[in-house]
Amino acid sequence: MTATSRLYFWDTARAVLILLVVALHAAAAYCTVIPWWHVRNAATGPAFDLLLSMLDGFLMPTLFFIAGCFAPGSLARSGPRGFFRAKVWRFTPTLLLYMLTLLPLMTYVGYVSRTPEPMGFFTYLMAWLASGADLGVHLYSTVADGLAARDMLSPHHLWFLVVLVGLFGGLALWRTIFPDTHGATAATAATENTPRPVRLPVLLAAGLGMAAACTLVALGVPDGGWIRATALVMVQPTRLPLYVGFFALGAYTAARGGLSSPWPGAWWLWLPVAGVSLGVMFAAYPAVLGPGRGPLPLVCAYYLGRTFLCLGVVGLLAALSRPGATQTPAPGRLSRTLAASSYHVYLLHMPVVVILQYALLDAALSMYAKFGAVWLGSVAVCVLASRAWRGVTGRAEGWRTSRRRRAIPGDAA
Repeated sequence: MTATSRLYFWDTARAVLILLVVALHAAAAYCTVIPWWHVRNAATGPAFDLLLSMLDGFLMPTLFFIAGCFAPGSLARSGPRGFFRAKVWRFTPTLLLYMLTLLPLMTYVGYVSRTPEPMGFFTYLMAWLASGADLGVHLYSTVADGLAARDMLSPHHLWFLVVLVGLFGGLALWRTIFPDTHGATAATAATENTPRPVRLPVLLAAGLGMAAACTLVALGVPDGGWIRATALVMVQPTRLPLYVGFFALGAYTAARGGLSSPWPGAWWLWLPVAGVSLGVMFAAYPAVLGPGRGPLPLVCAYYLGRTFLCLGVVGLLAALSRPGATQTPAPGRLSRTLAASSYHVYLLHMPVVVILQYALLDAALSMYAKFGAVWLGSVAVCVLASRAWRGVTGRAEGWRTSRRRRAIPGDAA
């Protein structure tokens, strides 16, 4: 696989992962384990519990790994200060804009779906914004907590951006303190054509370390608990070691040569690692279910399964993308469109999902048909919105470029 094909592969992989994030949220209305979800269908089923648990097992750590792979190259080009400033200016206005517009609209739809005589939207919006005055740190660990918090100012699915900015800040700080220990960036390794193999002992040590960290956190916090710190930070403490660890693993991969670095093992070895780990995670799941905690060995087994499921998925993708692993044709129009739209799909999808779930509440369809309609409909709406936005911004950028290049009266020819 050439370097260009490898980039196409990872762009497509990231787009597919985000489509699966949309599927996860589309399934939330039809599962039995999230009673605080904004819109609840009358019929629910355990099949959606399994789908949601499986997707939740590997999606976000894998996305953090991909972000970690690309971050060091960007940092090397602009320096720690410029890198972090650019990330803050890219993500913070977007987050604040959504928290003032689409996110309260989304939660209002959920509020209307369960309230016989709902207040008007602007009254609801004022109450939503007022809840942001709570600057405390709260742990939501029970169903009652989730029900009470769903109408509070929150980043909701955009918690990912907040954590990502924090990780970018941590990476920039590391490079500031240790400027001579960064090794080869993805850009320099590609130039020198000297990618180094990713070491299996490092992967095993990282996996065991992340599983141990998750287990330690779970001794004090339920597996499904969330921490809210002011209105901007929402994160699951038992997942945070995986997010930090896989982002760091991505940065380590970048230091070995980026996406060109050979990973140990073939794809057909990583696939059963993911499958067996998923089975272990499911088998040990009762140990972390609910506010209590099961036997410690089962808790350890659960987090080992969760961690090595993520590692198996990342290893599978890395093995498929390495030189000579597969013959990958140039991406078609659909793949290019999905890859180009993936960021906007992530930003937009959750409000669209909730609105479609509400629209289909009383439809004479099975919950499986509703799920499919919500998933595919949300993807279609978000991709079309992304294409429209990119078209507008592209024309605006072209206009600005032409204005800059236009001759100024009085200049010498």
